Amino acid sequence: MISNKKTIDLKTNIKMRKTLMILLVCLITSCNGQDFSLKDSLIQAVPIKGAKHLIIECYCENEVVIEKTKNTDVTIEVSGILKSEGYHGEQNKPDNIEVKTLSFIPEKNGDTLKIISREWVFMHHSYLIDKLKITVPESMSYKIEKIAGNTLEGRKIE
Repeated sequence: MISNKKTIDLKTNIKMRKTLMILLVCLITSCNGQDFSLKDSLIQAVPIKGAKHLIIECYCENEVVIEKTKNTDVTIEVSGILKSEGYHGEQNKPDNIEVKTLSFIPEKNGDTLKIISREWVFMHHSYLIDKLKITVPESMSYKIEKIAGNTLEGRKIE
């Protein structure tokens, strides 16, 4: 024979399990409700101003396509992805990736032109280059300096 106390405990246990299950479902759905992934692109022309060498500084997880051309400027065709995954707080989803974020920073030092990507990672958020094609004047030498993935965390370039 089952005592009355055990019956009450069993009913309470079932109610608690149902409540926990409902809370778990609500938590899971609210965590992923704010995620987003935006892809955007930009074409940027950079005057070489007498530079003979080009350094391309980027994380560039995928292949970088370099093409020699008769043009007198360096042209950057970049496609990037801005993401937020697994963030638990409220956030606004941007409509696009800002031009400033997509564009490279040119730095000239003597006969060397360096172009620097603005890739970064911060906890659940990131901006990374998906595709990169660079056209370089025929007379210009170039090299790619890869940014180490572990240095992207907190990296902000103004």
